Amino acid sequence: MTPEKESYKQIFKATSIFGGVQVFQIIANLLKSKIIALLLGPEGVGIFSLLLNPVNLVSQITGLGINTSAIRDVAKSTDNQLELRKTVKTVRSWTRITGIVGVLFLLLFAPWVSKWTFGNENYTLDFRLLSVVVLLIALGNENDVILKGKRRIQYIAKAGVFSAFIGLIASAPIYYLFGKDGIVAVIVITYLSIYLFNKYFAAKEQIENIKLSRIETFYRGKSMVTLGSMMMLGTIVQTMTMYFTNMFVRSHGNLHDVGLFQAGMSITAVSIDMVYNAMAGDFYPRLSSICDDKEQAENLINQQAEMAVLLTTPIIIGMLIFAPLLIRIFLSSEFLSIQTFISWIFIAVTFRPVSYTIYYLLLAKGNTKSCFMFAVVINSSLLLFYPLGYTLLGLKGLGIGYLLMMVIYAVTIVWYVYKKYNVKYKFSYCCLQLFCFISCTVVFCILLTINSYWQYIISIPIFLLTSSFCFYKLNERMDLIKVIKVKIRGKLK
Repeated sequence: MTPEKESYKQIFKATSIFGGVQVFQIIANLLKSKIIALLLGPEGVGIFSLLLNPVNLVSQITGLGINTSAIRDVAKSTDNQLELRKTVKTVRSWTRITGIVGVLFLLLFAPWVSKWTFGNENYTLDFRLLSVVVLLIALGNENDVILKGKRRIQYIAKAGVFSAFIGLIASAPIYYLFGKDGIVAVIVITYLSIYLFNKYFAAKEQIENIKLSRIETFYRGKSMVTLGSMMMLGTIVQTMTMYFTNMFVRSHGNLHDVGLFQAGMSITAVSIDMVYNAMAGDFYPRLSSICDDKEQAENLINQQAEMAVLLTTPIIIGMLIFAPLLIRIFLSSEFLSIQTFISWIFIAVTFRPVSYTIYYLLLAKGNTKSCFMFAVVINSSLLLFYPLGYTLLGLKGLGIGYLLMMVIYAVTIVWYVYKKYNVKYKFSYCCLQLFCFISCTVVFCILLTINSYWQYIISIPIFLLTSSFCFYKLNERMDLIKVIKVKIRGKLK
């Protein structure tokens, strides 16, 4: 097998391992959404989101971006045990301090957070109880950094499966017994399980503790914060945008609309993010190790982008066609009004491979200022398009706003990276990307203009043909049929 095919095979292997976990997590998350939809309704989904948004925001602000920047440091020091131990020790010291700061902040400002979020102080106790989640996220960052930095795909996969299972098992009886009053308990149990399983698998790496002076710990952590702060600011801007959007929809609409919006975003996120989350676990540290070699980095970026298109195109078309059925299965008929909204979102994510893979080059090179700049570009456009779209067209307007943002983001980041690093997409990828967009848009237009069973008679053959083409291209790049046969033979033995 050629080095190029080996590279595609590595991408597919990492994606399939993570992807298998993501499928389980998707099912678990969708079942949890089903439970919330049936027992709490759209308003319950809205409350859940409005409680979690500020908690994530506080966690990101106080975390200083160490959880992201340290992955790069661990990936670069895997061959140097002393440096690795120092990095891990630094992360542990800083995350524990930042976690305590986050807890104290939420405990103190809970009344104001409740008033900003819900327009009253009725949720003050809920936010104070959720300060535990801020601490769990902070403490869990050290485990997350170790597993991702060392590319322990199997461990990350197992931790994801077990924590998703616990979250699912816990949510049903709690929501049944306590209704909306059980939301806080479910959030805490979910994050506690994530922390415990990640801690268990990270401990298997047996990284010995090392003594560092306070001065050395401070300065090593300071360098991580310098790199991570811009990443943190970008993430904060993104979280704040969602937070402000939810509050805008609540104030200009109601909690019911917030729930519909979040339910729609969750369906699209769990279906498409499955692939990208699966890829990122291996792609980011791998790209970090070769980012200084332009040719290698460009080849890997193009290979990753091609794999993203080939894997997500059938998913997008399938979700477009069967959206009403999926909404009924995983939510309820009460949520059918989000169908047009999520269709626009799915058209928007056809541009995700363009921006997704090239963005990680900025992270790998430590170009945090550019990362922050693009976070501002993305979310500034969303803060313009979301309120305008919702005011004019309701939920559908939010979907159209998201599409406009994705187009702007894709065009600007490709242009910037080409000018900055002379890294560009190859013709073969551009053809696949165009194929993805046209195929999805054709199906979208069919579903939008035809309201009878003819929409399925026409669109399902397109789905089958597109899936066959993507499978053929995957096989062409990495001998997929041969890989599958080897897997089957191995299991039969």
